[in-house]
Amino acid sequence: MKRSLILYLTLIGITLSTNQLQAQEDRITPEDLAILVGNWEGMLTYRNYRDGQLFDVRSNLQISAGKDANQLLVQNNYPDEPKAGGPYNLTITKNGSRFNKANVISRTVLDDGHVEIVTEYKGRDDNKKSIIRITYRIGENSYYTRKDVQFKGTTDWLKRNEFRYERV
Repeated sequence: MKRSLILYLTLIGITLSTNQLQAQEDRITPEDLAILVGNWEGMLTYRNYRDGQLFDVRSNLQISAGKDANQLLVQNNYPDEPKAGGPYNLTITKNGSRFNKANVISRTVLDDGHVEIVTEYKGRDDNKKSIIRITYRIGENSYYTRKDVQFKGTTDWLKRNEFRYERV
């Protein structure tokens, strides 16, 4: 009986340790984002709400340090649409579990060295309740984000938009 209890407690300890390590791997750090500081040129591909067609628009970013290590300031502009775009922040929580108010679902270092961060939150898209997933791929010379939407009551994910940037 004593051996069974020790074995049971050991298995619980291993399970809890594994879960804690996994949770820590899914957290992001300021170092994950710091590489983004600089100037970027690229393309936005977005899905039109009316007809579902995809459109491409040139896009530029200027990213600088924010008020602390957990924040970056972003100035987004569209050269072909000068009235569009504007400033926004990229912010992570102190414990790294949330990025721009969305839950961090995963953080993975890819074979090419890029860090991939996936976040999800409940929201609305096209005036419908949705789960919104944002995938970020951050590298020294390339930066990618993709927004996918899953409407309530469905299992399919719809690509809403995608930004692809190269450092200049």
